[in-house]
Amino acid sequence: MTLPDERYRAVVQTQRFLLRILTTPRVPKAVKDEARYCLRHYPSNWDMQRAAEGSPDVFQERMDDLHKFLLKGSEMKAKELFENIEELAAVSDEALDNAYHYGRSTPGANFGWLANIESAKAASNLINSGETNIEVIADAIHDGWNITAMKDYNGELKLDTPTPQEKKEKRAALARQSYAQLPEVEKEKDRVVARALLKFIKGV
Repeated sequence: MTLPDERYRAVVQTQRFLLRILTTPRVPKAVKDEARYCLRHYPSNWDMQRAAEGSPDVFQERMDDLHKFLLKGSEMKAKELFENIEELAAVSDEALDNAYHYGRSTPGANFGWLANIESAKAASNLINSGETNIEVIADAIHDGWNITAMKDYNGELKLDTPTPQEKKEKRAALARQSYAQLPEVEKEKDRVVARALLKFIKGV
């Protein structure tokens, strides 16, 4: 049985695979041309989000573990089923502070904390499904961060301290890029969080 979030993830990961083909050396030109052709009209993140809103029985970006448990009869452990997303967000926050000395986010209506929440949701769903590849988890973390960045850019967030417009635009520019398109320094931030969450959830 394929769940709506698994179907959604298959579409998104296929796009990432095609993009990797374009940037991988020694791939035959004919293969790259075919990948480029497939990507010409490939659904964007915005398209997929609209599809999920219109047909949630077909596509869902994320499903909570309890919903998945009821639909699929999964034998998920109780710890995985009731994983505390806020605790995971705190793990993400600590990892970033240790690596980059940003300072810790305070739980509440601030960009850093809300971005950590969305990233933790995206990563925990993957990790709890058995994913251990850091690049794949980091990719999902970027997608989670993108949700908060674009909501803030579009004025959908009510933050305690509004984000300056210049910073909104800078974040939105990053959010419009796929993980594969990010500069290496930005990818590493997502990897830092991915490693911390994988270790916390699975102990590896």
